[in-house]
Amino acid sequence: MHTDFYRSVFADSSLGMGILGKNGKLITVNGAFKHLFGYDDEELSGRELADLISAAGRVAYDDGFTQLLEGRSRHAICEVPFRPKEGGEAWCRINLSHAGPSEHGGRFIVAFVEDVTQQKSIAANLLAAKEQAESARVDAERAQAVAEHERTVARRAQSAAEKAQSESQRAQEIAERAA
Repeated sequence: MHTDFYRSVFADSSLGMGILGKNGKLITVNGAFKHLFGYDDEELSGRELADLISAAGRVAYDDGFTQLLEGRSRHAICEVPFRPKEGGEAWCRINLSHAGPSEHGGRFIVAFVEDVTQQKSIAANLLAAKEQAESARVDAERAQAVAEHERTVARRAQSAAEKAQSESQRAQEIAERAA
């Protein structure tokens, strides 16, 4: 009963799951894992999970894997870009932990892999929107400062014109008295 139950949990999970040896090589994966990366069992057999991760994510993955192997951490979680078989780049969150008898630090490593491409895209869009809003705010402040400067210049010009008109009227009054 227990074996069938755990096999079913592994096979039917919507979360990608893989069992790795301590050398990082995939031993077995579930359907969600294969679907996420786009490879079949033969293509994944004996392959290192790290090979599926884009160069930009390798340091984060390797660091977490090493910490787990060296016993500095019980779990390692990283979000890394990966290369699906069909091409392009996507993002996944990988949660690594030991499996097997704990007195030996586990004989295997379980990798739970979740596609976070959509979340990364949403976060990037939000960041871009925030940057646009900030840029618009700065532009609005600049426009407001320019408008205030122009109002100040206009008030000074009006004051100077009024002063000139007043002086002109005085000069005219003086000229009329003198005549």
